[in-house]
Amino acid sequence: MRKTLLVLPIAAAAIGLSAGPAVAANRLVDDDQAQCPTAPFATIQAAVAAAVPGDTITVCDGTYQGPVTIAKDNIDLLSKTIRGATIRPPAGPLAEPRALVHLMGSNDKVRRFRIVGPGTGTADSLRFGVLVSDNANRTISTVSQNYIADITDSTPAANENGDGVRVGYCAAFSGDTCSDPRPGRATVQSNEIVRYQKGGVVVDRPGSYGAIGANTIQGLGLQPASFPIPAQQGIQIGRQAAGNITNNRVSGNLYNGDQASASSFGILVFSTSVARDPRGTQVSQVAGNTVTDNDYGVYLFEVQNWLVKSNRINSNRFGGLLTDLGGQNRFLSNDARVNGGPDCYDGTSGAGTAGTANTWSSNRGVDDMPAGICAP
Repeated sequence: MRKTLLVLPIAAAAIGLSAGPAVAANRLVDDDQAQCPTAPFATIQAAVAAAVPGDTITVCDGTYQGPVTIAKDNIDLLSKTIRGATIRPPAGPLAEPRALVHLMGSNDKVRRFRIVGPGTGTADSLRFGVLVSDNANRTISTVSQNYIADITDSTPAANENGDGVRVGYCAAFSGDTCSDPRPGRATVQSNEIVRYQKGGVVVDRPGSYGAIGANTIQGLGLQPASFPIPAQQGIQIGRQAAGNITNNRVSGNLYNGDQASASSFGILVFSTSVARDPRGTQVSQVAGNTVTDNDYGVYLFEVQNWLVKSNRINSNRFGGLLTDLGGQNRFLSNDARVNGGPDCYDGTSGAGTAGTANTWSSNRGVDDMPAGICAP
């Protein structure tokens, strides 16, 4: 009896096998194909549109028009040579949210670029150099080794816009209340951020987190009273956001207007309370920074449970290391000497050091209020 040979199909689809995930690619971009003649993309956004999670987009030297928006996960946007590729505003107005680079995915990166303004209008034309949002419950994104400059209107204005890097923002307001918060999470590391209109690095809104480390951040410096800029902040974390501010150099945040209505700060933390983890580890901190030549150096306002440690806070116009309202913060081993006002100031009251609501230990400062929180 002859047996029939049964032939089985070998195609993967016939037996239900998956083809597997797409292999990560390196997508090359060159605006004029001079540096990278084989580059298949002339614009960054075209490469983003073609990319899949895990891809690297390598951008060859040249000048590229923003905005660049990445709403996919695990995209690494990389300048081929360090600061060889430049992203600038378009000739016309930027679309909302008026950012040159907007990261909206999980674990996205923008690295080694020049990201520069100014915007093309005189009012609210350019709000953010890099904006990270809509990823608060996902893997943190990275902004590193970039030169971010002149995030201003074409003529700097007194409006409250113009941040070098913003992590989290409000997309819409209902009166004074944010009706559409867009929190974000990012590491902001080893960037040079200069000549912004309002803030160097800003982390804002509940759910947002920023690890801000080893950046050089420099404001516009003291301008004539007629020069219309808002009170600048070098680094700001507020409105229930959290973060770690470590080993940055912050200077040049000086306000030319009425100090009774506004002031500039090297580092400002406000309206946030951070719980410790179950082992008692400090979650948010200001540590190891050099903060000089600002109106005020480091200021905590309505803040609880932060650590401020081993900072150099010197040569600021009106004050060094200050806090008011809040409590349960720890100020340890800071050098806050040679400032134009109080080197150390604590306006709280409680069972802490010198009748404050905080702990002060081993801080150096000549002018302290109340006495005993700092020592020469």
